[in-house]
Amino acid sequence: MNDLGLAGDGDEVELIQEIEATFGISLTAEDLAQSPTVGDLYRLAERPVGPRHCSTAAAFFRMRAVVDRPGFTPDVALRSIVGPEGYGRWRRTMAARTGLRFPTGPLPLWRFMLLGVCATAPLMVGWPGMLAWLGIPILLHRAEQPVASTVGGLARAVGQASFGRITSGPAHATDVWEALVAAIRRSTGHEGPVRPTTRWLG
Repeated sequence: MNDLGLAGDGDEVELIQEIEATFGISLTAEDLAQSPTVGDLYRLAERPVGPRHCSTAAAFFRMRAVVDRPGFTPDVALRSIVGPEGYGRWRRTMAARTGLRFPTGPLPLWRFMLLGVCATAPLMVGWPGMLAWLGIPILLHRAEQPVASTVGGLARAVGQASFGRITSGPAHATDVWEALVAAIRRSTGHEGPVRPTTRWLG
């Protein structure tokens, strides 16, 4: 039995794919069969990584290199950097320019409900149904939410999501653990504690 609430319907595969993408590694079936706990996954993720430098700082400096704006500091509100185009478009542009993975936050409940109304628009008649149907692209464009409110918070999330792509050289061992836990939470939605003894494989 696993501790992450994985149902055995392929969500284990999604978890491993997220870990592989985060650390830029490839895990074999033999590796995984011998690694039933998160601590075991940590050792697999750390093995090719070795000691590395701070992933948050590396992500921030990579972001700053492509953002042509004075005063781009960790404490700046992300809203002031993103501008009117919305986080979704800005995130895709930044991902393409930096080569990093920019995660998104959860969809706010009111947008989720409004998107549901728009999706059922064909069942409505007249101009209200047409307006609702036309609102779907706008909602989808605006639906992506940042995972943080500041540039520094986003740099931390990007560093964790792109760990294997940006880190090299000497570093903190806790970075590997934090990136692994963030990958587990992104993939599974698990909000409880994640410890080295936590079982991911049933």
